[in-house]
Amino acid sequence: MLTIGAAVLLAAQPTPAATDYGAAMRYEDGVKIGEAYIRRNLADPYSAHFEWPNTFVPFTEKVPMFKRTTGYATCLVVNAKNQYGGYVGERTYRIIIRDGKVIDYAPVSELRFVPDICQELATKFGMTPLQTQ
Repeated sequence: MLTIGAAVLLAAQPTPAATDYGAAMRYEDGVKIGEAYIRRNLADPYSAHFEWPNTFVPFTEKVPMFKRTTGYATCLVVNAKNQYGGYVGERTYRIIIRDGKVIDYAPVSELRFVPDICQELATKFGMTPLQTQ
């Protein structure tokens, strides 16, 4: 049973603020923003093949020694030609978009704090395979 003092202390606790993921984003807009960003960083931008098999999900993470990253995230697959003209093979990436801009884009193999970020996006944040019609 709570005493009056304990009840006042519990009532005085601030409620956590809702997480701000940035402006809401349609799937199609995320794909367009993501592909434009990725193409700018490729040796042969027109050779790129993209697979966007998953939904975007509201995402937030705090990596030690870095500030919190918050936006809409998904995993995608990219295959493009390198500077020698050969395809490098399909690679999986995680991308985070906030307010119409890519704020993080990294190969899943380089995300050392969460080795299987795509699995975490599915189990913890609700990323699902895109429903095809």
